[in-house]
Amino acid sequence: MNSKKNTESKLLSQAISQIKNMIKEEESEDIKLAINRGFKLYLIKITVAENAPLASIGAFKIIQKLNEHGDVIVTIPSGSEVLKSSFKGEMMMLVAYRGTENIRKILEDEANIKEMFYTEVHPQELGVSCQEEGKIRGEEGQLGEIEYLIKKVETVLQKKKFETVTSTDILSRLKAKEIRVKAKDLDKLFILVGELVLIRNKLFMVGKIQDSPMLRDALTALDQTTNKLYSKILEIRLIPVKQIFDLSLRFVRDFSRKLGKQVDMVVDDDSNEVTLDRSIVEELTEPLIGIIKNALDHGIESPSERRAVGKPSVGTLKLSAKRRKEFVAITVEDDGRGIDVELVKKIAVKKGLIPQSTVEKLSSQEALQLIFLPGFSTKKLTLSTNEECIGLNTIKQRIEDLGGYLKIESEKGKGTKVTLSVPVTKAIVSVITVLLVGVKDEVYAIPSSMVQSIIKLKEKHVKHVEGKKITIYGEKIVPIYSLSKLLKFPSNHEGYVVILQKGVNLCGLTVSSILGFEDVAVRSEKILPGEVWILGTTILSNEKVALIIDPWTLIKQNNLS
Repeated sequence: MNSKKNTESKLLSQAISQIKNMIKEEESEDIKLAINRGFKLYLIKITVAENAPLASIGAFKIIQKLNEHGDVIVTIPSGSEVLKSSFKGEMMMLVAYRGTENIRKILEDEANIKEMFYTEVHPQELGVSCQEEGKIRGEEGQLGEIEYLIKKVETVLQKKKFETVTSTDILSRLKAKEIRVKAKDLDKLFILVGELVLIRNKLFMVGKIQDSPMLRDALTALDQTTNKLYSKILEIRLIPVKQIFDLSLRFVRDFSRKLGKQVDMVVDDDSNEVTLDRSIVEELTEPLIGIIKNALDHGIESPSERRAVGKPSVGTLKLSAKRRKEFVAITVEDDGRGIDVELVKKIAVKKGLIPQSTVEKLSSQEALQLIFLPGFSTKKLTLSTNEECIGLNTIKQRIEDLGGYLKIESEKGKGTKVTLSVPVTKAIVSVITVLLVGVKDEVYAIPSSMVQSIIKLKEKHVKHVEGKKITIYGEKIVPIYSLSKLLKFPSNHEGYVVILQKGVNLCGLTVSSILGFEDVAVRSEKILPGEVWILGTTILSNEKVALIIDPWTLIKQNNLS
């Protein structure tokens, strides 16, 4: 027993020594700041299953999650090293936390962790003395971060006997520190901005009645300031999509090696500037890795197969991201074997997923969507040795649960491109532009990002094919649906058709009246369980409540798509 304790004590001493060697002046200052804020220091050591394809991603996510509730001061290896092929599954961290509850929960929630150990350490063990700061107390018994930083800056500047101390010197040091903001506090700010938008809209109504140039100018300024405020708060929630691409790089390298394939992953340079809500990125990771794995496993051929058809032995997987209004489109494109559309049709019919008479009418693009039907493929995509399997249907469902959609394009022998389109943010309250439409005495709002055009409905625009209404828009045949019928309302005169677009798909939606566009604050909570066609609610400038609807989901629920 004593021998075991001695061994554990020796290993702990070695770990502390390794962490101590990583502590420089900046880390020392971080430790002092943490102690004066009432935090304690903890040494964490974890071992991640090295053979798990998502080992490095899981380890990197642990660092991110620990940073959300405390401060990660030192990691061995560093966060960037975790993503490299040299990562062997072992990681040590020095973190500052108020207690162990959050640490334990974060570590226990990560399925890939084989072993974990954490213990409190004292600054003195790391060669850091906190006595000079003392236990200075401020409001609520703690020294505020800003006051502490100013004190530290002043101490440093006093040593510069021959230099002039200015406010610029102090501010430059203050700017080097980040202020941590809780996600819940940001959500509260979003709610306040939503209320501000409602007040602004009411004032616009007053402005139309009063027709005062001075009031009109003030409202214009208020409008601009409100939009800037919303954009800035949203910006704080956003993180670069590049982060998820960086995580994917290690996975592509390891998994392609496991398959005996040679694959180059290329990231489009324009993607570096694209950002997404942190919560969206977290929920997008598994579906994206699932699509990438499918491309590596089923899309890109082995080196010998590629050479046999005149392709380079090294396959290419290209990732890109583009901002499209309120959505971000993430594309995974490979130069592999592509999808045999005719084979897809045969499998779908054979498994009873679709009648032969229906499959014969499908275009190649429509037939490709069959691979996402439940039961189309019995082969699942295993994301790691410890996680559940995730199929293509599940991937599609998860993207739709985020309020997004999935599009696939493929050419046999040349490759496949899958595009995941997801909303930029998943905030409790978001500000968007909507088109207000009337159906009988009700008003509904449609996100303007879906609206392609508005047409005054005339009989000559409408054709009937096999009992269904269509219209010609540009050079495309577009199906027409009645919003009143979709909502199960009695028949009603509908004088306008709204052309909607989702990816490459178009449809027409007939409505009674067009009430115009309006910027609104949308609350995204679920109102009616199962009614996923309701995106949220909003209060209009006339103080009426309106539902924000997704006509595409409504059409799908009515089995008309």
